Amino acid sequence: MRCPDCSHNQKYKDGRRCSQCGYRFIFRNKDDKISDFALRQMIDRLSDKDQYCFTTTQLALEICRYWNKKTVGPLGCSLIIVLLAAIVWFITEWSLPAGLYILLFVAVMLGFQFKRGLQRSVDFNGAKKVVEKYAQTHPIAQLANGKAFNTRTEPDSSESYYAPERILIVESDELADMLIRNRFPLLNKTAVVSRSGYPAPVFAACQTFLRNHPTIPVQILHEASQRGFVLFAQIAADSRWQFACNNLVDLGLSRESLQRSSSLPWLPPEGRSATAYFARRHEQMLTRGYRVPIDFMPPRMLLGTLATAITVGSLLLAAPNIADGVSLEVSYG
Repeated sequence: MRCPDCSHNQKYKDGRRCSQCGYRFIFRNKDDKISDFALRQMIDRLSDKDQYCFTTTQLALEICRYWNKKTVGPLGCSLIIVLLAAIVWFITEWSLPAGLYILLFVAVMLGFQFKRGLQRSVDFNGAKKVVEKYAQTHPIAQLANGKAFNTRTEPDSSESYYAPERILIVESDELADMLIRNRFPLLNKTAVVSRSGYPAPVFAACQTFLRNHPTIPVQILHEASQRGFVLFAQIAADSRWQFACNNLVDLGLSRESLQRSSSLPWLPPEGRSATAYFARRHEQMLTRGYRVPIDFMPPRMLLGTLATAITVGSLLLAAPNIADGVSLEVSYG
């Protein structure tokens, strides 16, 4: 086990506390498929050395990409199948019947691998449990949990007490928390509030903003899902948001943005323990009730993408590589 605090390598039999600095190890790679050192590097990568806050979804998907990276992908499996077929063909001295059987076997297996490339399962719920288990002993300061502003009765003058250029409504308190803690409102002159009205002081301030500046656009940001696609209509019909009804703009994620993208992380509906996937068949996943969360991108990329989206009025998805994690830049030790 490699200590994430002092980098000391310690054998498991020597105990769960680092003999050099006293750090308490949570995971054993053999049992948990992840180490404390690997998880800490993911946290450092997502936060860019403590510069950014991130959501549980962002960290859990990073763990999923790490697990996928350690498995042989569809291309690797296909090459192994072809190599084995060539060896068997050579051993059988190129006899015609054996060759036909081998070709049939290769065709079937390559088809299976192609299908696997279109849809790869990931243990998203297992990854979330990893985050929860680690945070119980080692609280993650950069983790946005949607509770950072619950105790505030008055908004901070440095955050929202100017008239913004727009109001941004997001689906979850956690995502609103992440954007606010990353200073997105200040950097983009945008008041950020969740669908539920979190943070409450900002929600109250939004009413004042629109009363004094009735032309301010109110942009709605939602996940790609059957539930997300109707969020616009729900807010328009909600009495709590009547003050914003004449200014609503749907920012996405839209069905059209899905069509222009490649493999994306599809998560089961909230509260369900079904398998998650990195998949390319987007309409099929929507029909099955799956969703692409807004925060599937790392914080830095999401903030940049969203800053562009609020200006042009549409959220364009980032490069597909970030979804399936084909090029992780960090060595996890």
